[in-house]
Amino acid sequence: MPTTKSSLRILATSFLVLLPVHFLFPSQLKGPARLEDLARFGGLGKEILRIYSLIKLNRADVEENPAWDMAKIIARESRKNSLDPILVVAVINIESKFRPEAVSEKGARGLMQIRPEAAAELAQAPYPEAHLIASSANPDLLHDPTTNIKIGVSYLGHLRKRFRDLKLALMAYNCGPTKIQKTLDENEE
Repeated sequence: MPTTKSSLRILATSFLVLLPVHFLFPSQLKGPARLEDLARFGGLGKEILRIYSLIKLNRADVEENPAWDMAKIIARESRKNSLDPILVVAVINIESKFRPEAVSEKGARGLMQIRPEAAAELAQAPYPEAHLIASSANPDLLHDPTTNIKIGVSYLGHLRKRFRDLKLALMAYNCGPTKIQKTLDENEE
């Protein structure tokens, strides 16, 4: 099974991120996320803090409120789609370096680099965030971090269920599920 460099980089980055990371101390918390504020998120509070720390570690120039918002969305959507939020952080880091305005050479947009054509196709798929994708027919909406993360995480969760393997799901996210399925089918013959 051929692998793509980007898929392997995502896997490697997700494991490296699990190593000791830059954790903030309560006195360093700024903005809307003091410890008492995080407590209202229950079990997600520590996860949000960990994700926020990774965002700021990778992109110190991201302002406080957008970083906290991204952390909350990543934590919530990862849990909803049964994905490790650190993996999602690694995908975002590899795909866009946490730049919501990122546009690839192939036209993929936003934090999780979703192509408008792929979004249109995904709107037909039977999974939870399809309604969001349908509403994102305007390619500029793919630059909205909330919309982009919800679509990207839902899509990655869908691919993991479809291929029943995280490595294959990451490869499909990167180079398209049709290509991966064709390769799998060829290898079965």
